[in-house]
Amino acid sequence: MLKKVRVKFEFVIVAKPGDDLASKARECISDAVDDMSNDEFTIITHDYKDGDVPGWDGDCIPYGGDGKKTIREHDVES
Repeated sequence: MLKKVRVKFEFVIVAKPGDDLASKARECISDAVDDMSNDEFTIITHDYKDGDVPGWDGDCIPYGGDGKKTIREHDVES
């Protein structure tokens, strides 16, 4: 079963004038997630429908699977 997941959380970064803030935040996301407890996240899930997530198509491999089956192959199993 494929699910669309949206996760929201907040954290603080150190930035210098002129830093690309989006890039700086991306560099820190994994560390921030590792440091957070479950109550610091808002997680929203919905059934995945083709085209729901920008940049994800049937040829992409979803997280949490076997690392080999594409979204399209998972859809065929449903």
